[in-house]
Amino acid sequence: MVIALQKYQENVVEFVLYMWQIEDLIRASNFQLEPIYNSVITAQAEKPQHLKVISQWYQELIDAMLDEEIEQRGHLKQTMDVVTELTRLHHLLLNRLGDHSYQKAYEKALTLLKEYREHTDTPDMSDIETALHAMYSRLLLRLKKQKINKKTEEAFDTFRDFLALLAKRYNEMRQGKLNYQYN
Repeated sequence: MVIALQKYQENVVEFVLYMWQIEDLIRASNFQLEPIYNSVITAQAEKPQHLKVISQWYQELIDAMLDEEIEQRGHLKQTMDVVTELTRLHHLLLNRLGDHSYQKAYEKALTLLKEYREHTDTPDMSDIETALHAMYSRLLLRLKKQKINKKTEEAFDTFRDFLALLAKRYNEMRQGKLNYQYN
């Protein structure tokens, strides 16, 4: 809970990827709190009084995943709402604000996003969700210690740079500092 809040405040992209990890952790724990408590919660709690709060947060996520019927796949509505917000900001930056540095980062990623969607057979995914999905795939490949070829690694780096700029603009927006004079 504390980690998720910190990630949301510092880097919204990392927050989304973290929440997707938590969803996979919950699935791997068969929607049972005890294994999560033993392996994760006790390590996260800095003080004994934090155990209850963190446990409650995980239980609420478990309950939400069951309620939303995403036991096998899919993402929590609350997390996807953030992805939707990022997508709206993406369109605002491209179409209304004329943020040239953002447009350049997006144009660099655009062909790679299309290739990734074709490769993963996800034609209906938005560009933002596709880039996030790619970054999560990179994380999973690294956790599995699988080799990533140079071309794929370069594509991941392009997605990372694109999403990093989007996260920066998101923080600016949340702080009321989004510059409307990017032209």
